[in-house]
Amino acid sequence: MIDVALVGAGTMGAHHAGTVGRSQSSRLAVVIDPDLARAEALAARWGARAATAVPRDVDVAIVASPATTHAMVARPLLDRGLALLIEKPLAVDARTARELAAGRVWVGFCERFLDAPSPAAGDRVEIVRTRPPGPRGGDVDVLLDLAQHDLDHLGRWFGRALLPSFEGRVERERVQGTVRLGSASAMATWARDAATTLRIHHLGATWIDRHPTPAPPADPLTLQWEAVVDALSGRPSPKLATGDDGAWAVAAAEALRGDAVKHSAPAWV
Repeated sequence: MIDVALVGAGTMGAHHAGTVGRSQSSRLAVVIDPDLARAEALAARWGARAATAVPRDVDVAIVASPATTHAMVARPLLDRGLALLIEKPLAVDARTARELAAGRVWVGFCERFLDAPSPAAGDRVEIVRTRPPGPRGGDVDVLLDLAQHDLDHLGRWFGRALLPSFEGRVERERVQGTVRLGSASAMATWARDAATTLRIHHLGATWIDRHPTPAPPADPLTLQWEAVVDALSGRPSPKLATGDDGAWAVAAAEALRGDAVKHSAPAWV
């Protein structure tokens, strides 16, 4: 049985707590949050204990705290040699993300487990991902929040030898325009100012289309956690996002933010 520490008792922390708590191969041992009362409430639902620091008697930790705290939380745990599943974004800047990626880290790109078909060369890709304003993810801009899953998709589909370029408008709460990655391109809208929508369309077919969100064919968070458990046992899944994958997505967000009106793609080194 794998003992798990969960850092962060907010919305995503609650989702991860349920996933671990229902697992047959792991046990939620402790919930860590600066708000001890919130940690205690979540821990009590799953038979765990609450704390303000990660103890040493756990096998892996899930970092589901606000994005701006990921590096502060992860660094001392990685120094201890602890394996981590860190929610997206891995960090708030590419340099820090690359630093964290050097450890035993996986990143929470659970949409990889939806088994969606990839576009063919030359397909027109359209991405629309929006949700209403709210506190979730509000410590970072929309490129480090809503766009991270889609940047990961684009990197998997079209390769990570380059970082993407962007032509369009970039604001903290809304990004809209054309993303180019190598010879491929995608029309993208990411916004935290509208009703919840997720649509990724290519080759005349929509592989994700929800407004509002229906139950997925399989729970990707559960499938992701099963892959983490397998990886801890030396059986890594190619679907499980590595630290390097997470670092690329953060660097891609920086490239879009800083290259909003250019067309050339810088190299990913």
